[in-house]
Amino acid sequence: MSVLALLLTALPLSARRFSFGVEGSVALNFASYNNMAYRTDMGYRVFDKAVHRETYAIGEVLGMATANISKMFRMSLLSGYCGLENGLRMVPIELRGIVVFPQMTHSGSGLYLQAGGGVAFPIQEIFNAGALVRGGLGYSVNLNNLARINFGFTYRMVYFNPVIYDPDTDEIIPPHDIMQNTRFVSSFCFSISIEI
Repeated sequence: MSVLALLLTALPLSARRFSFGVEGSVALNFASYNNMAYRTDMGYRVFDKAVHRETYAIGEVLGMATANISKMFRMSLLSGYCGLENGLRMVPIELRGIVVFPQMTHSGSGLYLQAGGGVAFPIQEIFNAGALVRGGLGYSVNLNNLARINFGFTYRMVYFNPVIYDPDTDEIIPPHDIMQNTRFVSSFCFSISIEI
């Protein structure tokens, strides 16, 4: 057995300053908002300002390192691989705060609130780096004080600047022909994570 495994099993989860884990989630995208204004290769201007309501599921797999700051508050740093929209993938770096309800501090299991934000880097060259925010609640189950399983429900919003294609030539619109270019994608995320 390794030294790390011995240390992790020797200290109960509630006494450790740091814990590590992995989180998997299904994100249900339900709406996106475009605000784009650009000039095409043929010289005319296009204004696209619309809300799109289309529902589809995407996935997330994140690794996490958590600092157990107090019995009531934890901070987690997460990163991994996430879907954003159909055909778009990102690598987020997210800082998430977790506030534990008082009954959880005694039993190790119970409800918690979580909120956080970070940056989202594209895997393909389809958008520039964006920003994400997330907030919601969860339920944590203590497993013999050696590990913790968390079930979460959060709202996630990602802001980014997608690449715009010319409707006539299918070429990428150059930056000097873009006046406005923002996109917001909203999702509900259902997650399961395990920490040791």
